[in-house]
Amino acid sequence: MRVLGIRSIGVTLSAVACAALGLRGIDCRRISVRPGGHPYDRRLRSSPRLGQWVRSAADAEFLVVDEGPGISGSSFLAVAEALERCGIQNNRIQMIGSRQVDAAELLARDAAWRWSRFCFHTVSGEPLTPPDAGENFSGRARWTFFGCTPESEPGSWTTLEPASRLPARLHSVRTACRTTALACRHFPETDLEIRRLPRLPREGLCGCRGADARA
Repeated sequence: MRVLGIRSIGVTLSAVACAALGLRGIDCRRISVRPGGHPYDRRLRSSPRLGQWVRSAADAEFLVVDEGPGISGSSFLAVAEALERCGIQNNRIQMIGSRQVDAAELLARDAAWRWSRFCFHTVSGEPLTPPDAGENFSGRARWTFFGCTPESEPGSWTTLEPASRLPARLHSVRTACRTTALACRHFPETDLEIRRLPRLPREGLCGCRGADARA
């Protein structure tokens, strides 16, 4: 299996894809590529290096991974079509993104026809929650837990925060005892104020004592 990640996010996504494939016993290699040109008409030049990398695995399946597609879909199409120019048949090229689209509404040139030639998959945006996860621990819930009042909690763009949850059995996590070092921050008009939390009781947040509470 060969994985091509698009731009910076593709570096991470291709690594995740290869790790997941590796767990299933599938040999995988990856690269990242950067299509250029007009946002509605991206192109990826088939460089000698890319051509050599593709031809070295001529019998492999190819995955193209990126977030999106955006409103044009041209980045996905640019990479998939570059693979075709390197001799890979379109039925061995699969694209994986984060949202399903109506190809007829994409703004790339001849998008509906071009998009239909490749297999496109979407990955659910829902976070994977561990079986022992407890209450939600993102945004305001996190700062309330650490003792911040609504007036002193920092700004939080909750839609962009990673999914976070407290363990159902809080006492099993020693790091929860380290909150004496945390500070609540707020930004009044004239100054930046940082307020330390009061020292925790001897038992800490999770019943740890002595050295555990200071770990």
